[in-house]
Amino acid sequence: MLTTNERVQSGHQHSHLRDRHIAKCETSAAQALLEQALNAAWPIALQVLGEFYSATVRKKVLTRASAARTVKLWGELMRPCAVSPAGFNHALGYSRRTGAQFWDALILATCAEHGVKRLYTEDIGPQKQALGVVLVNPFVRTA
Repeated sequence: MLTTNERVQSGHQHSHLRDRHIAKCETSAAQALLEQALNAAWPIALQVLGEFYSATVRKKVLTRASAARTVKLWGELMRPCAVSPAGFNHALGYSRRTGAQFWDALILATCAEHGVKRLYTEDIGPQKQALGVVLVNPFVRTA
C-alpha cells in the first residue's frame, strides 16, 4: 500500500538545484512504485485516495475533474480498503499512545485490518513497524 505523498511528488516546488535533483529522483521512484501498485492491484486505503484528491486539488496539481477521474481509475485498478469502526478506534488509540498523526494512524489501522504487511510511506519516524505493518520509505536507500 502507498500513502499520499508517494502519489503527489510532482506537486512539490524546490528552489535549489540539489533539491530539484532530489525531487526528480523521488518523483521517478514514486512513479515506478505507483506503476507497480496499479499493475499488481495492490490494496489502497480509501483514506489515501481521499488525501490524494484533496492534496492535488489544493496544490493545483490537478483540476477537481482530473483528480476525481484519477481517483476513480485507481479505485478500479487497485483494491480499495475501508476501515471498520473497530479499526477507527484502533487508530484513535494508536495515535493517542504514540503521538502519531491520526490520519497516518488511520491508514496503518486500515492496513492492519486488511492484512497488508507493507506500507510504503515517507511519513515515518524511526519506527520500522507499527500495528504489525512494516513501514518502508521508498526514497531512502538501504544498505
